[in-house]
Amino acid sequence: MGSLCLIDKDYDKAQEYENKAKEIDPANDEVIKLQSNIDWQKMRAEEEKVYAILQAGREKVMAQECEEHFPFTKSIWQKPNRMFLLKRIRRCFILREGLS
Repeated sequence: MGSLCLIDKDYDKAQEYENKAKEIDPANDEVIKLQSNIDWQKMRAEEEKVYAILQAGREKVMAQECEEHFPFTKSIWQKPNRMFLLKRIRRCFILREGLS
């Protein structure tokens, strides 16, 4: 059931099923695999959200709407380990300046 919840991207419900299964048999390989899949899918969903924000920001930079870019991507700065995103955005500015 937990795996089906993951397909629907219902991470909380999947975690509930994993927790119940862990109470019954914590050493079961399928339970361990489910927890790993939950963690992976949650991380991937978060990265996809961040990438979508970054991509929309890139489009604004390339359209020379830089002043709109910064508030648009503000949520990225508030997340840990996002230095690579800063570098990508800087690269967009450099690329845009090269095209002008």
